[in-house]
Amino acid sequence: MATKEKKKKGNSKNSKWIKLAIGVLLFLLVVKGLVLESVVVTDRKMEKTLFPGDLLIVNKLSYGARLPITLLSVPFFPNYYLEWVTLPVSRLPGFSKPEPNDLVAFNYPGQLDPPIDKKKIMIKRLVAQPGDSVLIRDKKLFINGIPFNGPATLQYNYRLTASQKKIDQGFLDLYDIHEGGMVSEHGLYDFPMTRNVAEEIAQDTDIKNLRVLKDFPGENVKYVFPVGYFHHFNKDFFGPLVVPYPGMQVYLDTHSIELYAEIIDFYEGNDLQVKDYKIFINGTETTNYTIKNDYYFVMDDNRDNAKDSRYWGFLPEDYILGKAVMVGFSWDNIKREVRWNRIFNTF
Repeated sequence: MATKEKKKKGNSKNSKWIKLAIGVLLFLLVVKGLVLESVVVTDRKMEKTLFPGDLLIVNKLSYGARLPITLLSVPFFPNYYLEWVTLPVSRLPGFSKPEPNDLVAFNYPGQLDPPIDKKKIMIKRLVAQPGDSVLIRDKKLFINGIPFNGPATLQYNYRLTASQKKIDQGFLDLYDIHEGGMVSEHGLYDFPMTRNVAEEIAQDTDIKNLRVLKDFPGENVKYVFPVGYFHHFNKDFFGPLVVPYPGMQVYLDTHSIELYAEIIDFYEGNDLQVKDYKIFINGTETTNYTIKNDYYFVMDDNRDNAKDSRYWGFLPEDYILGKAVMVGFSWDNIKREVRWNRIFNTF
């Protein structure tokens, strides 16, 4: 009898632990799915705002939590899933819409194969909302004709000439430079840096000359949105163009289709064909299209070492996860140490 009672008590304790574990797992799944997401920064495209090794906390409630799309997924292992059961994109009500200067987390639109919620997560600075006009002239960003004042952490590539023809690690550490390098043995170097750092370096007695690097109109247009024959934007001379919004009427011809083909065909699910200089949508020839969804324009803070809307186009609202609000942890993989001064920093 005593042995049976012990077994019953043991089974009861095990049952309680199992129920507790299941409860904790379900709680974490709800939090991850609808409330918070953690994203680790792996590149320098947003430096000096974000650094490789930053673990960011993303608030999914800010813009309204996006409900699960790919249902047959292994929790916490995003690369393990089946596309047998998928749901259309839907979102809970949010507290606000994405606004300029927000650090927005989203699934990368330029990655075509996986389902939306399994694409790589990226963090960029939102600069334009639906209906805004975007223009870049001589590296200066204008939204609706007004200069866009980004943070002091914006970086641009500069070319400097060193008097000693050799820049050592001490110089790089002094000015916290992690990218770029020598372009000529005659003392020429290209480095990304903020304007404040550039002003400091310009006063350095070891530097003979310093200038910002820029593309001129018509240069380096091959990989900039929209890729085609009629638009020749580059990263420093871009636009003007209007960020699409629901109800926007666009005239279609072989010129304008370069801007809207991906929206019509891929994001909004139509069959788009261009034949003999004519546009066919779902088998019907047309010269007009009405945009159905909201889109945004995002940019990297490391402006000349970027992979943002200037290269892959408009960001669909369906792809947005939430707003990056805080650095939860930060690890410097080069120095092999924790960046204590960045933990709990908010945006």
